[in-house]
Formats: sequence, C-alpha cells, structure tokens
Amino acid sequence: MVKKISVLALAGLLALPGAALAAGSGDLEAKIAELTRQLEELKAQVTTMDEKSEEWDLASRIKISGDVRSRLDGVKADSPSYFSALNVASGVADVLDAGQVGFPIMLGDFAATPATLLSVLMAGLPATPALFVTAATTDTNADGSTATTTQATDIAAIFYNQAVQAMLTQMIVDSGNTVTVGDLAASFADTQSLVALMKNLPAADRKSIFANLTGG
Repeated sequence: MVKKISVLALAGLLALPGAALAAGSGDLEAKIAELTRQLEELKAQVTTMDEKSEEWDLASRIKISGDVRSRLDGVKADSPSYFSALNVASGVADVLDAGQVGFPIMLGDFAATPATLLSVLMAGLPATPALFVTAATTDTNADGSTATTTQATDIAAIFYNQAVQAMLTQMIVDSGNTVTVGDLAASFADTQSLVALMKNLPAADRKSIFANLTGG
C-alpha cells in the first residue's frame, strides 16, 4: 500500500504543468517539500493501520474484563429403601401360595386339621421360625408330602410376628376359644381376604412380615 501511495505522489509531481516549472525553482521546491511531507504523513498512517490490522480478527472484537468467575453446583441425595409394586405383588403371590398350598400340608406335620382349634395349633408351634421351617419341610407324619422351604418360611414370617400373635390371641379370646385353624386359613383364600387380615396390623409389622418373606 505504501508503494502505491509513493507511485501516486510521483505521478503528481510529473503531472505538474509546464507553467509551474517556469514559475521558478523556489516555488517548485516548496511544492516538492509539501508533497514530500504529505507522503511521509501517509506512510506513517499506513504503518499505524498495518499494526492495528493484526487485531482486526473476529475474536478481538469482543473483549471481556472485570472479575470473571465460574461456579459448579452439585446435588446429592439419599433415598430411603422401599418396596416396589413388583416386590409387593410378588410377596402377596408367595403368601397366597404358602397359605393355600403349603399351609394345609404343614398341618399334618403338626398333628392338626382345619377343625383344630387355633389355640391348640399356636400352643404346639416350635419355639423359633427356624425350627418351624425344619418341621414343616420334614415329612414327620409319613403322608408323603411336605411344604417347600419357601412356603414354610413365608408362613413362619406371619406366625412368628409378635403383632400377628397378639392379633390371633385376641381372635381366640373374642371368639371364646372357638376360632379354628380353618377360620385362619380362610384369610389366605384370595388377595382381598389376605389384605383384610394385614390391615389389622400396624404398618411397621406389615413391613417386618414382608421383609422376612423369602423374596422380601
């Protein structure tokens, strides 16, 4: 660009009319000096423009200054354990299987029938759930049938719950000791009957029973 300006300036000098040359060397020298000064000013301006052009990119058009800070937030939470709908459905199905299929088989191992008084059955239960499962899964009456470990474990989870024992005891008292094993077995006839039985128990005891089931 400087070269172009120099050429233009030189062309200007050559283009001076002949009358100007005849006007005298003093006047010509003054004009040449003025053109030289203007040329130097143009050179200086072009140099300044070339230096500034290095900053004329897109990124340099936006400049951020000041106190610039960054921040990262995080959230952490622990959710309490819970039983899903599938867990509950599976637990209900297991209890119904234990009550409808396993419980009648277990009665023979404890010398009981549906007509046996509930108080008699409860009085003859083994001392611990583990002993109950062992007795219920052993063919002690030699009838050729035993309950499965899952069925025995699920029945034990109900019978050995303190709230259930208190409820059954109250049932015996309220009936004048006439309630039978068959009456209790009716609670396992279907889902509605089982739910009606469980609704008589505090939420904490229902949770305890469910946790002690085989699939709990």
